[in-house]
Amino acid sequence: MVRVFKNLMILPLLMGLCITTVAAAEIEKLAETPRKGQFCNQQEDWCVEIDKSGPQASSRTLRASYGIWDLPYIPSSTSLSIWPSLIRLTEDRALVGILETRAQPFSGGGFEAKDLILFDVTLGDFNKSNSVLRIPFKAEISIRACFGEDDFAKRQGACLDEYTFNSVLAPVDGKEDLPDLVLKTQAWRNPAGASRFADSSEAPPLTQDQLGPKQDSSCSYERVFLWSSETSLYNPTSPLPDCREFTEANPSFTRTASACPDETFEKFVTRFSHDIAVQEKSTAQKVIFEGVDMDAQPEPKKTSEEVPLSMVEWPVMPDMATLKRQNLVSEFEVLANGNKQVVLRGTDGGAYMEFEFSQQPCWTLIRVSDQSM
Repeated sequence: MVRVFKNLMILPLLMGLCITTVAAAEIEKLAETPRKGQFCNQQEDWCVEIDKSGPQASSRTLRASYGIWDLPYIPSSTSLSIWPSLIRLTEDRALVGILETRAQPFSGGGFEAKDLILFDVTLGDFNKSNSVLRIPFKAEISIRACFGEDDFAKRQGACLDEYTFNSVLAPVDGKEDLPDLVLKTQAWRNPAGASRFADSSEAPPLTQDQLGPKQDSSCSYERVFLWSSETSLYNPTSPLPDCREFTEANPSFTRTASACPDETFEKFVTRFSHDIAVQEKSTAQKVIFEGVDMDAQPEPKKTSEEVPLSMVEWPVMPDMATLKRQNLVSEFEVLANGNKQVVLRGTDGGAYMEFEFSQQPCWTLIRVSDQSM
């Protein structure tokens, strides 16, 4: 009787521990197997791969699998890759990561970023696979910054502005059904002082101390993400800093008239034509491109197409400082709708281009027309 009484006294304590603690989650590395595109942990009881139908998780020992999808859209499988880790919760349950790539070419540079999408997967349970977290995870950006010999000398040959963003995610013990997650990031800009929200052509010459990468303190941070059973999502314990300069192809902020540079339209056009970074910031989300189809029958005809900003090829306009070398002359016009237009004509009569700008509230390119014959 005494033994039974002691066991009964211990039982509530054990039950209490079960309620308030979670088995420690462990992060396990995944490596590619001889089966191309398949990544498994060391003991090969968890494997992840991507086929034409999307990401798949499977286990040889459990002889179970699961197709991972819980998104409002289905991205192309060519833009997906495996996060080479998983966070093991139990024998048949883990947090599995998929990396979705976003890329955009720039003239003389480019943008590529990977977003981590984390799924809660229970093998064999076809009602259990939820996307629980999506965060910018990696990014690399390079932007051309020299457009002539003067720029080359001013920047001491450092003719690319470069931005990098890297992250590490790891589990720690939590009080909910899922572990807490710790995100650590590092962001760098090179050269020091480079900014995607400033005109590099107007910056002073680079000093010797600026010729190298510098860590960005705002976007190099650590955050804890807690699981919310109410929303079935991970949420940071404090807001994340705005790091779109490092993680977006075309970062944009709401601008007011007071935030626009105090300059004439002509001076703005000079800056715009000279600096691709200014072109990216001062071009509409959708631009009308007009041209001439010389192969149309029975005679050439005008064409018009609305192109999203992500598909615009840079530079979108010739540099005003080099028009003479290109046998071009410029004219500035005020249109009936209040917009302003730059017309470029060939001195030999063959080239004719129009660039229409609207105040939104700063000057923004909305139309490009190339009627050159």
